[in-house]
Amino acid sequence: LENNLYCQFVTEDTFTYKDSLKWSVSNIGLQIFCKLGGIPWLVKPAKQDCLVFGIGSAHEKVDGKIKKYSAYTVCLDSTGRFNYIKPLSSSQDEKGYLSEFKKNLQEILRSDVAQYYQTVVVHVPYKIRKKEIEAIQNAVEDSEISQKHEFILVRINTEHSFMGFSEHNTRIPLESTLLKLSNREYLIWAEGLQDEKKVLHKRTASPLYVDFMYQPKSWDSKKEALQDILNLTGANWRGFNSRSQPISIYYSHLIAKFMKEFSHLDGYSDISIVQAESIAPWFL
Repeated sequence: LENNLYCQFVTEDTFTYKDSLKWSVSNIGLQIFCKLGGIPWLVKPAKQDCLVFGIGSAHEKVDGKIKKYSAYTVCLDSTGRFNYIKPLSSSQDEKGYLSEFKKNLQEILRSDVAQYYQTVVVHVPYKIRKKEIEAIQNAVEDSEISQKHEFILVRINTEHSFMGFSEHNTRIPLESTLLKLSNREYLIWAEGLQDEKKVLHKRTASPLYVDFMYQPKSWDSKKEALQDILNLTGANWRGFNSRSQPISIYYSHLIAKFMKEFSHLDGYSDISIVQAESIAPWFL
């Protein structure tokens, strides 16, 4: 990764069993294509000229306590095009970590890339801590990004305490169903019935819990942001049928898993893994 040499691995279980390999070949080919710099598909955006940052963390814990703090950002646009990964902060000291986190995020928001877009949206997963969200909000206010661009901060949870049912015989809501919980909270069904007359033959994922922590001023803009969250669930380049969560959150999850495993290797440096602006999604 330090030398921008991307690899594709196939597990022994997948390679040994004929049926397993047969059903996996298309996704393996898709991942190789993307790592070579290909763009298999893009989605039609609801918000034009919209830059999306997914913020992720890979904190190292020992006996339930955080030993090392690490954070990074995945930069996309609302079409699902992958731009780059950048480190935000890495430190064993929480105060130093938060200070570096805020500083580096400000630099990214002020960068030339952000200047080409009218709207900047930040997606954070449920694992992001309150102090990190406060650092994001402070970075936005201090960088004055919200005065030059429309800025939206959204927390997207795949794990929550909500359930929902429809009047259909299966009790499963239609795909793309939106339910308002409050002025800033919503549930979105990225998976569900395609048609009220059809019956699903597989289990569907829970709805996404969406919380606007920094809201747009108009309902039309918020509706477009919600539509883009739904659209990005269909932009996953890791597989052809992935729908359960937007790639801004899912890619962050994949990178966190890799970084935690890499941390056990001799000579590992979490910053070196992503310090060169990755131009291909090596984590697929």
